Amino acid sequence: NKDIMDDRVRQLPAVYRFPELVEKENGEEAIEVSETVSKAAALYEKFRNTLEYEEEHLLRRNAIRRILKRKLGVEQEAESLAHELVTELIWARYLPNKEVPESAIGMIASILIKYEPLIAATEYSKDPKWAFEWLLDVIATDIEGYLVPSSKEDALASFMFNVIKERIEWKKQSLGEDERELQLFLAVHRTLLKSDEAKLRARVFFLFYPDWKEKTVPEDKVHILVSDLDHALEHIDAHIRHRIGYSLARELQKYAVIFHTLFDVVEADPDGFLQKAEDPGKLKTAVGVAGKKRMRKFKKRLRRVVVRAVFFLFLTKMLIALLIELPYDTLIAHETYFIPLIINIFFPPLLLALIGLTVQIPFRNNLKLIQDGVEEIVRGEEAAKLIFRIKKPWSKSAFSWIMNILYVFTFIISYGLIAWGLIALDFNVVSITIFLLFLSLVMFFGIRIRNSKREVMVETGKVNIIGTLVDVFTLPIVRMGRFISIRFSRINIPLFFMDFIVEAPFKMVIEVIESWLAFVKEKRDEI
Repeated sequence: NKDIMDDRVRQLPAVYRFPELVEKENGEEAIEVSETVSKAAALYEKFRNTLEYEEEHLLRRNAIRRILKRKLGVEQEAESLAHELVTELIWARYLPNKEVPESAIGMIASILIKYEPLIAATEYSKDPKWAFEWLLDVIATDIEGYLVPSSKEDALASFMFNVIKERIEWKKQSLGEDERELQLFLAVHRTLLKSDEAKLRARVFFLFYPDWKEKTVPEDKVHILVSDLDHALEHIDAHIRHRIGYSLARELQKYAVIFHTLFDVVEADPDGFLQKAEDPGKLKTAVGVAGKKRMRKFKKRLRRVVVRAVFFLFLTKMLIALLIELPYDTLIAHETYFIPLIINIFFPPLLLALIGLTVQIPFRNNLKLIQDGVEEIVRGEEAAKLIFRIKKPWSKSAFSWIMNILYVFTFIISYGLIAWGLIALDFNVVSITIFLLFLSLVMFFGIRIRNSKREVMVETGKVNIIGTLVDVFTLPIVRMGRFISIRFSRINIPLFFMDFIVEAPFKMVIEVIESWLAFVKEKRDEI
């Protein structure tokens, strides 16, 4: 019966009535900061975030983590730290002014106190820095989850998890039932909520140790975790980094857009959703409107990401040209070749712009697939099974040595031909090295930007012979870019300067200014 609706779908409108901010009790005072000070702090935060390539929904959690990292080593009461934390978040407009209740400070203080035994235990860890950073991920996520409840996101992820769980077929039963469910849980959070490793750590931590989600933890539970902290954290990381995790997430990516669009339809009109869902024609129209809106938002965000990336790549290249290439040409080579210098400055940003701004999406076919997928979910219809195979890595196959030789061969050809062409253009050793380094990074980030279209696509594009040949000879360059990116991702000198040199004194000045403004206001009120 086409008119029968899945019972789980009937519950979706209720999800959008969950609170989006920690709620005040009747008559409770809210935390207030100076709007003047807030503008300065928000401007600083906006500038700082342009130096860090992160998803927007992770910025608040990252800010909490950054503040905690700066302040946890300082001797101060938990309540004082909690007050400063909330104040800074309101300054930077991660939280609304005059809406966060005063009681939030006491609750955050209790969260900080709850983790004190674990923080103390990191001193006896095999790698104290790693353990401390690991726990910061959990604490920051816990605090954010209190201030801005994730009830809606958790409910939506649970909805997708349960629907996919019924449709997935595991072809190779080498994993136990619990591990399969955990990997599916992680894949849903990676695709639907775009959770990074820090968020996944917190989510799995609370799955394995649910007592730590409460305000206080029984003493015996604290002792158990403290006594075996390293093993517990390593065990969680092993699950998060399981070899099938990312391949399963890639399989689920095309389903995530269907669920996102369904949720967009519900969010647009929670009260009228059930009426639309009961009429196939109205549902199709609503999904079409939501799909087009999501596509427009994606294209706008894509252009913003590309423009920002091109701008900072250009600035970086100019800086390297001034600090490395020109001094080398002048002091060592004793001759300046302007053509290599101009190519090195302008080619990488232009290539990244070309890759990022030529993304094409087959809109009509894609929208129809989304509409069909949403209708299957809403009606509870039996859809085609999602078959997931745990593939054997090529490194363990009988022909792995042949594949490795061919890969090295394509690596030499790809970089060799480029280097040969650069030598013909009078590039020296330093210029060639810088060109190849940035070419690798641009190709890697360009591919990542192009692949971001999977967020709104159900069907996968067809690959022709020319595309396959291009993939074969650009793969070594892309993989080298990925290697460089992973190895040096934490080396961000401007960001280090902002976080460790500028931020602390800047926030201190902001605090002094706010105190002075509050003092002036008090004296004016007395008059």
